[in-house]
Amino acid sequence: MPDTLGPWLVDPDTLRSLRIEKVRERMAQGDPHATIVEAEELLTEDPDHLEALFLLGDAALEVGDAGLASLAFTHYLELRPGYPPGLTGLAIARFFVADPEGCQVAAREAAEADPELPEAWYYLGLALERLGEDDVAKDAMATANRLKPEAFPPPLELSESEWEDVLRDAMRTLPGPIRAFYERTPARWEHHPTTEDLQAIQPAISPFVDVLYLGTPPESGDPWLERPQAIRLYRGNLARPMGRHETLGERLGQALLQEALAWLGISEAELWSQP
Repeated sequence: MPDTLGPWLVDPDTLRSLRIEKVRERMAQGDPHATIVEAEELLTEDPDHLEALFLLGDAALEVGDAGLASLAFTHYLELRPGYPPGLTGLAIARFFVADPEGCQVAAREAAEADPELPEAWYYLGLALERLGEDDVAKDAMATANRLKPEAFPPPLELSESEWEDVLRDAMRTLPGPIRAFYERTPARWEHHPTTEDLQAIQPAISPFVDVLYLGTPPESGDPWLERPQAIRLYRGNLARPMGRHETLGERLGQALLQEALAWLGISEAELWSQP
């Protein structure tokens, strides 16, 4: 009878080594989706593989799956408690699932363990802002800015009239029908969206959202005529540069366009195809 452990079988340790190398390669290639696939295949065989868990968490954050990232980093920290980069990853994941309390606990522990981690201080500041601890939040943000100023610049400081100018600039960027849609929709300036607003749907809305409508689109009837109760504009988010648009007015205009389309239940292509 032939040896059931024949020479064509790969030693389990060698197989794991080959699998984690694939995970590393996919991450280095900038392919987070493939990284997730490779990491999950490895974790199916070895659920406690530390590096695979960490890379899975990082890749999940890159593709916007904060729930998966939170699970990966939580398990990672069960196996390696107190590791600052793991705590920072968990803090970021908790922030994006709209859990500022969980974010600030993980970020504070990371910053205390390694005070030179700018991301930990930044997300600690973001969480504290949303928990109403503005003075402590500013101190945390200032530390992040000192450690990595190019990544974490201070927020813009605009007067009430300057914010209104931004809104006027944004409205000028909108297609005519959308501009008319907003003419009878009250605009309400707020600092940040509430946790309840963000968790109203799952997965949670990004805490960095710039605008949200207030109300529920009509199930029957014309959404062009039955407008939102208000459109809420979040200065706390808009004041933080996101690097996507040339001007703040263009950024706000794009956010207003997308939120109107969500209310109307149409795509931008459908908007332009209307008579």
